[in-house]
Amino acid sequence: MINNLLNKLNSDDSNISILLEIVKYYRVHNQPLQAEQLINQYPVLLQSSNELKFELANVYIAVEKINEAIDIFDNLIKNGSTNNIIDIAI
Repeated sequence: MINNLLNKLNSDDSNISILLEIVKYYRVHNQPLQAEQLINQYPVLLQSSNELKFELANVYIAVEKINEAIDIFDNLIKNGSTNNIIDIAI
């Protein structure tokens, strides 16, 4: 499954949905470092997606980068971006 998703992402690297699905897969399978590395390969998508920022903050918590996670959560709250993310997270 993950290889298929990675292949899809390689052929369409602007598809945020595929990227999010892979990141969530890594988180569920307790592979936060892979999730972090993958997210950081797509800085343009990260800047344009609050959901991806939310996922990165959760990854940071898993790898004990608490201050970085707090910064992301704080910025999401300040920008009023939490309503949609909370709906997605639930």
